[in-house]
Amino acid sequence: MLGRAREIASLIAAASPSSIAHTKRLLITSAEQEVDRALERAINASATVRDTPDFREGLAAFLEKRPPKWAAH
Repeated sequence: MLGRAREIASLIAAASPSSIAHTKRLLITSAEQEVDRALERAINASATVRDTPDFREGLAAFLEKRPPKWAAH
């Protein structure tokens, strides 16, 4: 495994420095965009859940220090 990693590293090191820099920027940007999309999905899911009767009941039960009374679905 380490031998293969060294082989790949040698291929990358032999490439154009500007190509490597552009590729690194592309990879970083792509990763950031994926994180941004994942966060957006999580925020939207949270907003959707917070608009449900079960969320309101769970929060009320917590604040009132009582067991929740879940609605049948």
